[in-house]
Amino acid sequence: MDAIKILKDVYNVVQKSNDIEIMEKIITAQAAVLDMQEKISKLQIENKELKEKDEIKENIERYPGTTMITLKNENPKIPYCSTCYGNTGRLIQLKIREELCQCHNCNSHFYFSESPNSTQIRNLFK
Repeated sequence: MDAIKILKDVYNVVQKSNDIEIMEKIITAQAAVLDMQEKISKLQIENKELKEKDEIKENIERYPGTTMITLKNENPKIPYCSTCYGNTGRLIQLKIREELCQCHNCNSHFYFSESPNSTQIRNLFK
């Protein structure tokens, strides 16, 4: 049973006795329970966000010599900026134009031909 409902039931019983002091304490308890429910809700949201970030972190594939990362579980692969991910934890999609791969957010870039994994990277986005 919900704690607020129980406190309301107790309040209704006490109200018949006209005991102001107990009614005030019940109202204070109701406010405390509401505050706790709000904190629990915020913690549940925060927990969900942390789990999502952890899941992303576990799925990151890095490409040495580039500012690019991808996610293992994506198909087709989407290139993301490793600089933005490292700085903010956000996945910002890179723009690919011929040999240039560039981030519109932080302007980091690399050329496929300069990467030690250039063949592997090109094959990802064919």
